[in-house]
Amino acid sequence: MKKLFLLTLALLAAATAGAQIHLEGYRQSDIAPRWTEGRWDARWISVPGEPLNAYGVYVFRKTLNLPSKPERYVVHVSADNRYKLYVNGHLVSLGPARGDIYNWNYETVDLSPWLRQGDNTLAAEVWNFVEWKPIAQISFNQTGLIVQGNGPDEQGANTDGSWKCLRNDAYAPHTTGVYGYFAAGPGERVDASRYPWGWQQPDYDDSAWAAARVGMEGAAKGARDYPGRLLVPTPIPPMEYAEDRFSRVRQSENARIPDAFPRSAASITVPARTKARILLDNDSLTTAYLSLLFSGGRGSQITVAYAEALYMDTAPLSKGNRDEIEGKKFVGYEDIILPDGGSDRLFTSLWWRTWRYVQLT
Repeated sequence: MKKLFLLTLALLAAATAGAQIHLEGYRQSDIAPRWTEGRWDARWISVPGEPLNAYGVYVFRKTLNLPSKPERYVVHVSADNRYKLYVNGHLVSLGPARGDIYNWNYETVDLSPWLRQGDNTLAAEVWNFVEWKPIAQISFNQTGLIVQGNGPDEQGANTDGSWKCLRNDAYAPHTTGVYGYFAAGPGERVDASRYPWGWQQPDYDDSAWAAARVGMEGAAKGARDYPGRLLVPTPIPPMEYAEDRFSRVRQSENARIPDAFPRSAASITVPARTKARILLDNDSLTTAYLSLLFSGGRGSQITVAYAEALYMDTAPLSKGNRDEIEGKKFVGYEDIILPDGGSDRLFTSLWWRTWRYVQLT
């Protein structure tokens, strides 16, 4: 015990003396050495006129003209707090992996599979939940996006004043009561009438968007006299991202459910002035981003609620057998969608959700 204690003190002394430990990046061989030591050419960008440390969801776009389809086009991307990066409408990266101010992770991504000759659209969604953010989420208290091209031919992707941006006013935080301690972030309240539908796509008209506000240049860990986040390559691979469907419908009210649903895609129509409820069961605890495709419904509300199990209506409250639902009540955190009457609107949660059961109301 004494030797272990002394060893711990020795390690602490080394750390306080300025020793640095660098973990190898997951795609270290794709990272040019200059981006692992000093200042970056790319700058942190944000939306002008918006506070840097207030709840907000922001979207960014950059048109990239290429003389030919590249064999490789590697970029390094990060954000505070979170981002989703799209190329020509395709989701190609989301992150960053969690770290801290002195080890702020960035993902390294080869964009070439989604690029083509001529004009291409890089688009990013960035959000910061600030006081509503999950307990585990670190922030520098300055919302921002950074993209750094790896080599000379990739510098056109760098974040600077050539990127355009917009605050997505469709979003607001939504909180609901749950039993026990809750350490995750808020639900999302999305007003579809205020959403810039199609903003990820190349044919979207961003002529009314503002030029991005340009902040500090990025800097790798070890950069001297730098007052911001110190960037390091993420040491872990990205999480699996694949489409899956729910297992079955357990209950429904005022909605006709096709026999093949939900294992196969099918339309469910809710008549006007009708309150419908559908309880979906995925048979096992799931961590994922829920996606919901909807049309019509102007003036209505869709509530998407998530739970590990239903509760028995007894004191003290208990979940009991998680397979059983009869006589139990649903208590869980929620997302709320306010449809605008448009067609083929796709809602996907910004943050991942955890559930076995999802209740649509």
